[in-house]
Amino acid sequence: MMKLFQRKHQIKLVAPVNGMYVDLRQVGAEKISAGFAIEPMEGQVHAPVAGTVTALTNQVLTLQGDFGCEYIVQLGQPTSDLDVDLFGWQVAVGDAVTPDTLLATMDINSLHAADQLATLKVRG
Repeated sequence: MMKLFQRKHQIKLVAPVNGMYVDLRQVGAEKISAGFAIEPMEGQVHAPVAGTVTALTNQVLTLQGDFGCEYIVQLGQPTSDLDVDLFGWQVAVGDAVTPDTLLATMDINSLHAADQLATLKVRG
């Protein structure tokens, strides 16, 4: 049997935050096929996989996984109306991370008070 189409590595992602799974179609991400969303119950966000942080914005972190895949972690819904203090990154570009690494904190109560979803999305 040919091994042409077999995967060499199976990558295990972990939930970066405690919460409830949300279908991506429910949070306006119908076009994203590889990923998941979580409505968090707490504000501490950890890395979904081991890798290196390659980019940061107010609400989005990009990391390069140890096996070469790129992952995007988005905190809340993208909007310019939100106070950037609601999200606190605990890492910087170039940092090596594992699923035990605290990536960010989110002020979930303030997001809900502003009628904003705190939904976290991971795309890969």
